[in-house]
Amino acid sequence: MRNGYFLYQQILKGAWLIDKQQAQALLPLAFNVLSGDTSGAEAWRSEDISFNTSINMEEGLVKEDSIEAPRKQSAVINIIGALTQYSTWCSPGMDYYGQLIQQFDNDEEVDSIILYIDSPGGSAMGTEKLAKIIQNTSKPIVSVVGGMCCSAAYWLASSSDEILAETETTLFGSIGTMVSFMDFKEYFAKQGIKSVELYATKSTDKNKDFADAANGNPESLIQNFLDPINAVFHAHVSSNRELEEKAYTGKTYTYLSAKNAGLVDGIGGVKEAINVASQINNNRKIEADMKFLDKVKAAVGVEAPVETIAQSLEQTAQDYDNQVSQLTQERDTAQSRITELEGQLATANERITDLEKEPGASPAATAPPRESSSSKEEEFTFEFNPNADEIL
Repeated sequence: MRNGYFLYQQILKGAWLIDKQQAQALLPLAFNVLSGDTSGAEAWRSEDISFNTSINMEEGLVKEDSIEAPRKQSAVINIIGALTQYSTWCSPGMDYYGQLIQQFDNDEEVDSIILYIDSPGGSAMGTEKLAKIIQNTSKPIVSVVGGMCCSAAYWLASSSDEILAETETTLFGSIGTMVSFMDFKEYFAKQGIKSVELYATKSTDKNKDFADAANGNPESLIQNFLDPINAVFHAHVSSNRELEEKAYTGKTYTYLSAKNAGLVDGIGGVKEAINVASQINNNRKIEADMKFLDKVKAAVGVEAPVETIAQSLEQTAQDYDNQVSQLTQERDTAQSRITELEGQLATANERITDLEKEPGASPAATAPPRESSSSKEEEFTFEFNPNADEIL
């Protein structure tokens, strides 16, 4: 876990994909730390990541002491608050969320993954990586938005299979890129601190864009820094969902307007998201079956409808089952006959033994000496008293 200083470092640097009002809400933390006050940050705990332990979600998300998902259930991961690339004092980072998603995507006992999102966005750094992890999951992954899903958070949600809003007041959008930085020269001067910056002879462009912006010339910072990041942001979202062009201006929408713009699919909570994920699983199985039937059609060289081929395959399977059943019955009949013959043979052997024991019977069973240098089979001769009864 990284310390509080790392949190403030992330607040004060880099490009942000975040709702402006929420970004401004973070500024008091920065001012506090500059004054030496770190009491406003509450450390997050691993149990703040919660998982669904039952399809019955009437009592809400159930918090567990472990991050291990329950068996045969959907993993529900809370993504709440401003997003940072790495875990900080106050919240998990996007790298941590990515590890959780990959963990449950590889867990054979997890059917699907639900992202419960309430976030204004956050740092541009780390968002693309996490979005790709979400997009590349093999299992259904559905986003449920409670409160807001703006900027970087929407990039993440757009990478999931479907997006649901808990209420009609849920906020979506703010698809845009911004940077915010402060000039502390006057503040440091009041503290008796003089800032001195020296650059190597060939480092003529180092920090130039930010220096120009601080001096009232932001064009180079916008063109060289913000616009390229924004282009990547837009490209990824547009590849994930079909949105109206107005959705890319950075505007924020409530549910109904967001739905009309293509930003969200419907209303629902975690329970509904689990049902959606289940339907996605079923659809994928049907699609896999259809692809298999298409391969069968190509293999047999016919253009019959899929239904006809399916019926033909079913009939063929039934014919095979009938043949197997017939052969099994014939085998059982033969086995019964063998058992019967073995019983008759045993009876005959017992009869022979009894006859040999009767008075006057002299069944001499003698075997000639074995020839030492010959491979001939041994010969046996039997003599019977003509006065004895017939053997069989």
